Parts: sequence; structure tokens; C-alpha cells
Amino acid sequence: MAGSSSSDSLLSMNTALHLISNRLTSSNYLLWKNQLLPLLCYQNLMPLVDGTSPAPPSEIITDGKSAPNPEFAAWLSVNQRAVILLQASLSEEAFSEIVGLSTAREIWLALEAAYSNSSVERIQNLRDQLRQVSKGSSSVSEFGRKFRTICDQLSAIGHPVEDSDKVHWFLCCLGASFETFSTAIRASRTPLNFCDLLAQAEGHELFMRSIHGSTIPPVAFNVQSNASHFYRGRGRGGRSPRGGRGRGRRSPHCQLCRTNGHYAIACPQLARFASSVPGSPVPGLDADLAKAFHVQCHVTSSGPDWYVDLGATDHMSSSTTSVTNPTPFSGSNKVSFGNGMTLPISHTGHTSLNGDIRLRDVLVVPKITKNLLSVSKLTYDNCLDVLFSHPHFYIQDRKTKRVLAQGRCNHGLYVLSTGPQTFFASTRSELKASFELWHARLGHVSYDTISLLNKKGQLSVTSILPKPSLCSSCQMAKAHRLPFVNNDKRAINVLDLIHCDLWGPSPVCSVDSYRYYVSFVDDYSRFTWFYPLKTKSGFAAVLDVFLKFVQTQFNTKVKVFKVTVAPNSLTEMYGVYLIIMTKQTPAHMLALSNFMDEAFDASTLQPSISSPISNSAPSPPLPTWSCYDDAPVPFVAPISEPAASTDHMHDANPEDPPFASASPVHDSNTEEPPSAPASPILPSAPPRSIPLPSHPMTTRAKAGIFKPRYRADVASSHGLLAALHASTDPKGFKSAARYPHWMHAMQQELDALRRNNTFTLVPRPVNHNVVGCKWIFRTKYLADGSIDRHKARLVAQGFSQVPGLDYSHTFSPVVKASTVRIVLSLAVTNKWNLHQLDVNNAFLNGRLSELVYMVQPPGFQDPKFPNHVCHLNKALYGLKQAPRAWFHRLSTFLVANGFVCSRADPSLFVFKRDSCIMYLLVYVDDLILTGNQAPVIQSFNNKLHAEFAIKDLGRLSYFLGLEVTYTTNGLFLSQSKYAQDILKRANMVDAKPVTTPLPPMLLLSPVVSPSMIPPPTVNQVSQFLQAPTISHFQIVKRILRYVKGTMSFGLTFSRRKSPSTLLGYSDADWARCLETRRSTYGYSIFLGRNLVSWTAKKQPTISRSSCESEYRAMANTAAELIWITHLLKELHFLPSVHPTLLCDNKSALFLTQKPVSHKRAKHIEFDYHFIRELVSSGKLHTKFVSTKLQVADIFTKSLPRHQFEFFRHLLNIGPPPFSLKGDIKHS
Repeated sequence: MAGSSSSDSLLSMNTALHLISNRLTSSNYLLWKNQLLPLLCYQNLMPLVDGTSPAPPSEIITDGKSAPNPEFAAWLSVNQRAVILLQASLSEEAFSEIVGLSTAREIWLALEAAYSNSSVERIQNLRDQLRQVSKGSSSVSEFGRKFRTICDQLSAIGHPVEDSDKVHWFLCCLGASFETFSTAIRASRTPLNFCDLLAQAEGHELFMRSIHGSTIPPVAFNVQSNASHFYRGRGRGGRSPRGGRGRGRRSPHCQLCRTNGHYAIACPQLARFASSVPGSPVPGLDADLAKAFHVQCHVTSSGPDWYVDLGATDHMSSSTTSVTNPTPFSGSNKVSFGNGMTLPISHTGHTSLNGDIRLRDVLVVPKITKNLLSVSKLTYDNCLDVLFSHPHFYIQDRKTKRVLAQGRCNHGLYVLSTGPQTFFASTRSELKASFELWHARLGHVSYDTISLLNKKGQLSVTSILPKPSLCSSCQMAKAHRLPFVNNDKRAINVLDLIHCDLWGPSPVCSVDSYRYYVSFVDDYSRFTWFYPLKTKSGFAAVLDVFLKFVQTQFNTKVKVFKVTVAPNSLTEMYGVYLIIMTKQTPAHMLALSNFMDEAFDASTLQPSISSPISNSAPSPPLPTWSCYDDAPVPFVAPISEPAASTDHMHDANPEDPPFASASPVHDSNTEEPPSAPASPILPSAPPRSIPLPSHPMTTRAKAGIFKPRYRADVASSHGLLAALHASTDPKGFKSAARYPHWMHAMQQELDALRRNNTFTLVPRPVNHNVVGCKWIFRTKYLADGSIDRHKARLVAQGFSQVPGLDYSHTFSPVVKASTVRIVLSLAVTNKWNLHQLDVNNAFLNGRLSELVYMVQPPGFQDPKFPNHVCHLNKALYGLKQAPRAWFHRLSTFLVANGFVCSRADPSLFVFKRDSCIMYLLVYVDDLILTGNQAPVIQSFNNKLHAEFAIKDLGRLSYFLGLEVTYTTNGLFLSQSKYAQDILKRANMVDAKPVTTPLPPMLLLSPVVSPSMIPPPTVNQVSQFLQAPTISHFQIVKRILRYVKGTMSFGLTFSRRKSPSTLLGYSDADWARCLETRRSTYGYSIFLGRNLVSWTAKKQPTISRSSCESEYRAMANTAAELIWITHLLKELHFLPSVHPTLLCDNKSALFLTQKPVSHKRAKHIEFDYHFIRELVSSGKLHTKFVSTKLQVADIFTKSLPRHQFEFFRHLLNIGPPPFSLKGDIKHS
């Protein structure tokens, strides 16, 4: 038994010894202690360590005789086990602290005194180490362990570091390569704990490695440019340095040395041009510096000092932290010193000084106290020269003579200091620029103006000479007339007097074919609007647009409109002023004269910039005209907007011009002040302008090559740009209560509810569900984007209703989009008037069959009965049964007045009596009424007003996001405001437009897609919503760029008489989906010449051949044609001939015309074969159409530009006719 017990005890001890993984050193006491305590408790040795089990006497006295104490022997055995366990967990360094100690208690106290010293000096030393520790070249995980070790040492001595302090010092010690990461963490409003921060830093490091390769390049204040930037083109993405698209292209041509075989970025003479800049402070300081940092932080870099040694053969360091990738030294060589002493070498590695000086094969000698820099090895490895000039020495490049580093003489030794240096890493500290740059930005204003603005602090000039020389552009463009006489008379209010001047024809035609220019000047504010014209006859349309715009913006009428040819008129003076500024600007920028319309636009903007107003954003910084903007346009909206939001709906600046480019233009020498610095700013030297290297590179500007700029039509986009000023509606009652117009809207809603007897205040019922309610706020807009009214809606919170108790059935139909287009097409063809009606509080007219209770409206509780609830007598918005109750009430009224509900579309009601016809389309509370007899329509309209609270909106103009505009030949349907809202949500209002939504022949896969956008485009992209990739986001971005270029496009309904026939085009793209191999089909159906229905969908099953996919597509198109036929029959306009279906696949046509059982068609479902019965019975005709004329092809695949635009034209989709300009009507 004793032997067995001893064996078990020995086995237990061996197991415990193997469990010790971390041995005690000077830096891991807390970790070692937490490791040993469980082992000591498990072995029942803790009483010997903490002193609760002291040593018993070694001898006991029995009958007057001393004898050995058996308890002491047992205690001594257990103590030896504890001593063995403690000694086995010590390193060589720690073992020296317990020499001569025999008990576990003595060993524990000695170790605690040595490594848990809580003296003030040790605490300060550890805190200094925590602040000075640097990540260097080590990984984030290694640096995190080092950082946590110091924190653990502070915790071990009773001074733990707070978690917020850990986060702060950890971010400060990460270094410049993690500057953007640190800035993002500091800007986050959600505090992070240290563990989450460490995990995010490791994830950021992995992300950077995936971009830059195996190592993350160090980033300092002077950011070295990435070669990939030089290949970045002016469009999307960049160009590869190894060739472009296409085959057989000739070899690249260098623009520097003008030889073939390489690009300028790889030119051997690139370094000579870059280093030829006089006074260049740092290498590689180019345009990347301007966009490297736009945040404020202090980057602290620390490193050891290096002592220059002329007698050393190698560089030597005392620590592996000073070198990158330290490798253990396996040789037997040692370092010999002058006194004969030799020291061992532990590692070798590489490092760099100041980022440019590379130190190779650095020997790590742990026992030396200073780092030694070998001059012989430095000059041999780096082709450098070292110059000594007391009290300094310099390291310079041997070829370019550029100084790379500078040291000092310290007590007779030359030291290259790389110690703590604080850089203020911000390139946006002050809004400063040179006099010449401000002169160009402000439209070549005078010297006195810039001096006055500089004195007032409105701008900051780096240096103003006593009297700068005259600008050559100003001398060339100065007028030769005498000054105009000042007029003391001036208007009292805005729009009291508008001056107008039409100038042209210009001797030079702009790139957009503009030769005439008209300007409007408000006499009161001197605000100027500028419009370019292609012909002089377009002045009337522009005048109409301008008057509607300004009268809507300022909510007042133009009282006097003055058009004069007097030479001293206000508009004549402004015209001369604008011409001078415009002529100066291209002369300064060396631009071509056919960009005069853009120059006029920029010159008009300069005197019209608004001054900053309290609690509102000032006008954007003044750009230098034709400057390149290198700021990227974000695709996804940021999570938190930096600017404060507001609920006020009238924050639009009334002085904004009707159209102007609001894109900020950044300049490499421009620095702007921060709005609120996050930390105190250290004083820094003023930024120096960086001279650009002169070289013979041939650029587009030198060659006179300019790409044409896109300009949207003024008349078709003025409403959209006005809609940009719309603010966000209030989200709740508290934010809306601050504005009188929203309080008025809520009071109107409550008054309407009381008049309608919608609810009755009753005591709260017992054991019955009570639903909540809230206010919903919406701003209603007109077609031109101006505000119509503010609407407040009391909505019941229907999500709290109980099925079977508060409601039963909820379905309510709405009119189909195809039905709307068919009715509009018939109305246009027959020259009927279209009336738009809106039912005020439509849902309140529905009667409830269930018992529903609701809490009182927020902010309007009855003071006498604050605990009562509302018993709903009628339906209310938000109730699940409210749409159904309203539609039932309306349909009952319509049927009682002679209307018939359509079976093809239940939301269509038709009235037919003798020769009188009326159609009524219902979409919830929006109604469209049309017919052939105006008196009958007016009579029915009066009945509607008597039954419901109807608002007559006049002619149809804006219906469910569809903008309806009347032309001389029919209607023009567009969704420009909806497209503008999409671009605004995606922050792509200023995106560069493209001509097609997808590149030709593009196929999307999971690893790599408004009604006026081709459906297949959105159809393809929307298939990958569950796991989109960057490639999919790039395609979405291209779609939005297409939307940007076609915002004013729409669908035209022609009034020209054409045969009332139904014509359908059907097409399918076989196995287009790379994931499921299913086909995509599409169709387009014309009623006469008007497109009334279209679709693009993926087929539900896989087709074995293109014939099968086309056959399925024809069956689906036939179903749509039959539905439209039934609808036209109910509308009493059934075509005299049967519909025709066109397809470009002869095999599919053959299957529809002859009921053969082909082996490739045996498996096709029976329901698709109904098309054969339609063809055989004569109800449908199928014909062949050439692929070149197959317009449905646009719905199934991405096409080349010329083919895409041709099919789009055949679909009657395009820009608005010229007759539309200025013809948008307000209801």
C-alpha cells in the first residue's frame, strides 16, 4: 500500500510538473502566479505557501525524553513537494532570487518581493514602459502580448490599468501604419474594451496584408507613393502596367525618356526627375501627401540611438526589437573589442534609419549597452557618404547629394538619434494658400480685395508681397471701357426687380454646342443666374423655367422684369464682368476656348457664394476652375454623418443657383482648419509649398487633348436640383413639436378625425387589447421638386393587433402598373383629359366590423380624461384591416353609381352608358379619372366630393413617383425625382455617367447585377443580395452611373393615330445564370405604338436547349397578351385583329404552330402548350423577327452601346422632347 501511495504521489507530481508551461521571468509574474495557484491548490500545497500551515517542532518530549516528531517529518515531505513545484516553475533569472531558501513560504515571499515590488519607482518605470513601447515591425499579436505583459505587471503590484487607458495607449503605440485605424476607433462613439480592440487590430492587420502583400509597408508623415496610383486612369479602376485590353497592341511608350518598352512609372530616369526638386525635404513626397492624412493625431515614433563607429566592421544592436525578422545566429563567431573582451552574438537581422537608410546584417549582441553604426558597412551597402562637420555629421546620397540623415556630437561621440519624435500628422491644419492661388480661385480679384479678406480672417494667405506683379491673364482680358457710373437706387426686397441680358452669338462654340448665354440678376441681392443656350429661340423656354424656379424658391412673384440694351445697365455690367473673368480663367489654366460655358458657370458662382449662417453649412470651398478633383466619391453612405441633422424643412439656401457644381475641388497645397479638434494641437511650423519636379513628360494638357464634359440639360433638371435641398422629415413627435408648421399639420389631422367621428374617448376596457399609435410626417412635393404641403398622419401601430380579435381579413388590391399604362395610352390616343384625385384621410372612411381600442395620440391627450382610450368607429391608418375597409367602402359606392369592377384588374372600374365611357384607377387613396365626355366626368366628380373628402389635383402630373408631362404629341412619363433620390441615397449625385448599365456580354456569378432602367440589369444584380461581393457593388455603381446619365429620360406615349393592335416581342437567353444554369426571358408588348408592358425574369426550371427556353418565354408572353386582351375587352377597346407574337427562334415558332412530339420537347410541362391552342384557334399569331429588330433582346442580356441605344429608341425611351422645356405644370 505504501508503495502504491508513493507511486500515485510521484505520478501526480510528474503530471503537475508537465502542466507548467510558463516559467517565471521578470516580466510575467502575474501570469506565473495565476498558473501556479491552481496547481498548488490541487496538490493541497497552498497552506504551506500562504503560511497557514507552519512547520511543527522537529522533536517532541515524551516521558522526559526527546524524540523525532512524526508530524514534522510528514510536513517536511509535503514542503519538499511544494519547493520542487516552485523551483520547477522558475527561470534561471528567477532561480537566483531563492538561493539558500528551504521552505515554500520563504520562496514565495522572496519571489513576491522581487517581482511584485510596489515601490513608487517601479510603478513609474512600468508606466513609462507602457507609454514608450512600440509595435515596430512586430505583428499585432506579438505587440499585444508585450503590451499586456506590462499591464499585468502593473496589476501584480496593485496598480491595474483601466481599460480605457489600455485602449488609449495601445492606439498611441501602434505607430503610423495604423493611423487610419486609430483615427476610426477614436472617432467611434461606441467605446471598445481592450480585448475587442486587439481583435479588430489583428483583423485590420490581416486586411492590410491581403492588400499590400506579406508585410505592411511602414507609413510615416511623408507617405511614399504606391506605384499602382500611377496607373490609375480617369475612369473606373486602374490600368495594369503589363498591358491593356485588346490584342496586338504596340509596346508602351515612356513619356519621360520618350523611349518604348516601359511606362513612365518604371522609367530608370524617374529618380533623377524626382530628386531634381530644389529643397525637397523628403523623398517620394508627391501628390499622395495631400490625400494621405485628413485627420488630426499625434504620431510618436521611438527608437534607439545609434553611435557612429569608424572602427566597427558590422552594425551592432543590443536588442532584437531594433531589427526586423531577427534570425538566431548559428555560427561560432564572437564580437571582439579593443580591450580583448569577446561577446556572443544571439541574432542577426535588418533595420532601417529614417525610412531611407537600410542597415543589413545587423548583429544582435545582448550584452552591449549602445547600438553601433559601422561607417564602412553603411557606405558599402548603401552607396552613401558620411560627412563630419563638428558639431554635426551628415549622411547623404552619393549620386544626388541629398541629405538623408543628420546626427550630432554628444560628449565626443557622434550620435544618430532616432528617439521619440512627435510629428503632427495632419495635412489639413489651416486654410492657407498662396496669393496667386487665391487670386485664381476668387476669379482674379484685385490685390486689395485679397488683402482685406486676409486681414478680416476670412482667408489665410501664406505670404503677400508688398505689391505683386500684375497677372498676365488679367492684362490680356481687361476691358478698355471707362468705369460705369454707380446707381444709388436699389430694390427693397428679393425679386422686386430682375435684370436680364442675352449675349451671343459667341464666336466660339462650346463642346455642348452653346453659342448664346443669358444671365438674370436680382437687383436686391445681386445674385446671378446663368443659362447657356444653343439657339436664340430657346430664350422663351429658359425664361419660363427661371421664373417658375425663383418664384417657387422664394415664395413670391417677380414684380418687375427688366430687359434693356442700355450700355450702363446692371446686366450689361455683370455681363462684361463675367466675360472678363471667363477670359482670364482659360488664359490662366491654358484651357481651350470651347469650354467657355463651363468657365461662365464658374465665374457666375464666384460673386454668388453665400456667407456662413448660424446652424447651417456654408457654401463649399471655392475651387480653382478646371482643377482635377482627386477626392473619391463614396458608394455606400457612412454609418454616422459628421454634420448635424435637422428636422426643419426650410433649410434650403434661397441664394443657391438653379444649377451649379457642388463638388469640392481639393488642392495639394490647401489645408483647412478642423471643426473641433479631438486633442490639443501641438505648435507646428507653417506648411511649406512643395515645388513640383520639372520634366519633359508629355501630358494631355500639353498635347491639347481634352475629354468632353457631361452637362445635364438645364430645363429638364432644374426640379431635380431643387429637390436636393429637401431635409429629412421628423422621426417623432418631440422633434416635430419644435416647428409650428408641423404642429399645424397635426392639429389639422386631429380636426379631420373628429369631424369624421373616427374615434370616441371611453374608459380603458378590462381584458381587451389596446393598440398604440404614433405620428408620421411627410413633406409632399410638386413635380418640379418644390414643397407642396406638410402632412402629418396619425397611424395606429397595427403590429400589436391580435388575429381573430382585432382583425380577420386584410387583403386589398391595388392597380397594376401595366393597367395604368394601358389606360394612359388609350387616353392619349383618344385625346381624353386625365384627372388626378386624392382622397383626404382615405382610410378613415372605412367602417370597422371588429372592436378596436387605441391609446390617445401623443402630445394631444385629453387633460380631463388622460387615462381614457380611443374606441375606433372607423378605420385608421396603420390598422391591418384599414386598406380592405377603405377599398370595400369605395368599391360599394362606385358600383352603386354605375361602375363595373374589372375582373382582369379589381382596382380598375369602368363606366359604360350609351356612348359615354369613364375609367377610374384606384391605388389606395390616389385616383385617376378619365373619359370621353367632360360633363359626365364633372357630374361624377361632384358625387365623389359629396361622399368623400376629395382633393382635385387637376391634370395628372405626378402619380406614385411617375412624372407625367404633356407634349404636343402625347405624354412623356419619367421618374427623374425617384432617380435623383436613389443617387442621393448612394452619395453618387456627382457621379460620372455612362451610356449603358452593364458592360457588353457580362455574365454575373456569386463569386463576381426604376422603371426606366432596363430590367435585366437590376434583375441580374438582385440575385446576389444574400452574399454580394465587391464585383457586384461595382456593377451596382455602374447602374447608378447609368441612372445619372439618363435621369431625364422617359417613356413617350404618342398621340398619332396608329392601328389599335397588340404586338408582343419575346426573347430568352439560354442558361444565362452561371450558378443555376437557368435561362432569363423577357418580353415587351405594344398597344399601337406605345409600350404598355414589359418584364425580365429568370425561368423557374432549367431548359435543355435554346429552343425550349424560347418556347417557355413565348408561353409566358402569350399569357400576358391574353390578359391584356381581356382587359381591353372590359375597357370596350378590343382590337379588331388578334395579337401578334414575334420571336427570333424558328424552332420555337415551329413548336407553337405544329403540335409535334419532338424528343427534345417531351419533358416540357403541359401548361406551356396552351400557346399551341391559341395559335391553332386563331386567337394568337406567331411570326419570326430578325435578331437585329428583336427589341426584347434588351431585357435578357447586356448589349453593346450602339445596339442598346437602338433598342431603347425602339421602346420609345429617351430624353424629353424639346417642347417639354419649361412646360412642367403645377397643380
